[in-house]
Amino acid sequence: MKNSLVGQDVLIHCYKHDGKPHRTWSRCKILEETDRHFIGINNNTLVTESDGRSWVTKEPAICYFPKDRWYNVICMIRSDGIYYYCNIASPILYDGEALKYIDYDLDLKVWPGYRYKVLDEGEYAAHRIKYQYSDELDEIFHEQLNRLIVMTMNASGPFRAGFAQEWYNKYQQMMKKIEELKMINLKNEAEMIAFGKRIGETIFPHSIITLTGDLGAGKTTFTKGIGQGLGIKKIINSPTFTIVKVYSGRMTLYHFDAYRLEGADDDLGFEEMFEDDGFMCD
Repeated sequence: MKNSLVGQDVLIHCYKHDGKPHRTWSRCKILEETDRHFIGINNNTLVTESDGRSWVTKEPAICYFPKDRWYNVICMIRSDGIYYYCNIASPILYDGEALKYIDYDLDLKVWPGYRYKVLDEGEYAAHRIKYQYSDELDEIFHEQLNRLIVMTMNASGPFRAGFAQEWYNKYQQMMKKIEELKMINLKNEAEMIAFGKRIGETIFPHSIITLTGDLGAGKTTFTKGIGQGLGIKKIINSPTFTIVKVYSGRMTLYHFDAYRLEGADDDLGFEEMFEDDGFMCD
């Protein structure tokens, strides 16, 4: 999808109804983004409270953040099963800085086996008076809480058996690919193209790859491999005389000669390129 955050680590900011910060998470790796939700993971993540206290999450947790519902669901993966903590909250949004939502006090805790308990009803009652939640909001919150309870009883949505483990497995696969790409010794042109192809097959939208090396080091050869991984049919060659070349495949590849960018005309369409779902290589 356009401007997808998949593969990126993003901040999470949680607020109260009066706009004051409530809690922040130092990172959440996005595993999926659709028009309706984000799915991410917190793993050994620093959490900071509004009073300055901080702690680190103890177990991996799959985070389900709907864009059109007034709740979110945290699926904590522990040795004895999946525990769920559900927050009644405003729909999630991303403003370029962080994923953000407003916490509305009411929580639902769900144990393995789907036993559940509604939490913080007293806090909600006090805050409804303090922040003057409207009758309309109160109705929305309780309708969404009932929706969560029904999903829990039916083991549906993020409570579906296997949901959290499936996304955790995808996260592990993603991290394994990243680890494999950290240091590779390439002996010849064929290996360089093959490695570039692997990157092209797994690269995320909006990625930027920088290539450094002397003339003839193999930068363009490597980019040819990336093009193969992207399914690009056009022959890729050096952008030395054009500054940037554009190739269409599974994603758009913008191939720059960054050495020649200094002093170049500012109006090269960089903004549009960064907003596109493709990626850049120079």
